Amino acid sequence: MELRALGKSGLIVPVVGMGTWQTLDVRGPGAEANARALVDAALRAGANFFDSSPMYGRAEASLGAALQGLPVGHAGQLEPPAPGGGHELDGEDQ
Repeated sequence: MELRALGKSGLIVPVVGMGTWQTLDVRGPGAEANARALVDAALRAGANFFDSSPMYGRAEASLGAALQGLPVGHAGQLEPPAPGGGHELDGEDQ
């Protein structure tokens, strides 16, 4: 994954962020759990830059809920969940 500095913030982020509009604008049974599993998998894969907006429907709220409670590491970046400590997607292990 190609990484770059994000302006003068000191943060290093992937060149391509994870879009959340159609990915996390979800409703219905299991939607929040699926969103959490998707975000967990993205963090484990090295993603640390998420694109969200209030105009993306439920995406911003789903992303916030998925990130809630995750530990924050150096430079204010979230730490990915421990392997095997994530959530399930549609009842199947990731």
